[in-house]
Amino acid sequence: MQKLSENPELHGKPLRTPLHGYWELYFENSFRIIYTIDLENNVVLIEAIKHKDEF
Repeated sequence: MQKLSENPELHGKPLRTPLHGYWELYFENSFRIIYTIDLENNVVLIEAIKHKDEF
């Protein structure tokens, strides 16, 4: 989670259509964090955290 607060664009990966605008970050090689970045307000919003087998 520290990575997301420091630099979410550096550590994450942007998703493509149909999830354009969302980013992903793998955590402990088992969990996928889906999030959005609001650069105007300097906010990262976590949309979902799922085990990699659930997607």
